[in-house]
Amino acid sequence: MDKITQIRSLLKDVTGTASLPDHFHLMEVIAVNGDTCKASLNELILPEIRLSSIIEGSENGILITPSIGSIILVADLSKGDLRDLVAISYSSVDSIRVLNQSLTFFLDASTFLAEIAGNKIKMNKESISLLFGSSSLQLTDNLIRLNEGENSGLVKIEELVARLNTIERDINDLKTLWSSWQAVNAAMEPDATSLHTAVMVWAGSHLQETTKNEIENTKIIH
Repeated sequence: MDKITQIRSLLKDVTGTASLPDHFHLMEVIAVNGDTCKASLNELILPEIRLSSIIEGSENGILITPSIGSIILVADLSKGDLRDLVAISYSSVDSIRVLNQSLTFFLDASTFLAEIAGNKIKMNKESISLLFGSSSLQLTDNLIRLNEGENSGLVKIEELVARLNTIERDINDLKTLWSSWQAVNAAMEPDATSLHTAVMVWAGSHLQETTKNEIENTKIIH
């Protein structure tokens, strides 16, 4: 007994269809074209088997695409004439798609996609992408990209605060040194006296050290 015959026999046992009425048939899928497929019934090749029970129903409903070589249970809506055929059960599928007004859902071996009112989530073997309004997020191995990543990487807040504080302390130390500077002879050095007056205004106001709370956005963490 070949593999296809074995699958047919097992499906009949599991589904209780060992003695199917004339308007139900187990067929092997030969080809798929959009929302129809071609399948064989013993030696007979039957084209245009609908994968949606309603004509053009796949445009606003469920479309299940069977795998080539798989076995499908086909309903003959012409009740024996083999004219109006619809696949109603599958041994193996390649993809599932659902369309319903503002909803799109798609799933196959490599991709998952869900879209509602323009908001999307997509997952494949390389990445996960999320689009919500004008905001986007993409996750890949060891990388998180927000809104196309045009602003480069996020800062490390603790390291940034420490770096800013170092610079601020250096500037304050410089201001302290300037505050103690005096011209040697103010009468002989008028330019130095003017510079001293200007610098004293600048040096008299020390910088307040930056704190984490001032620059951290707690709504985005990493």
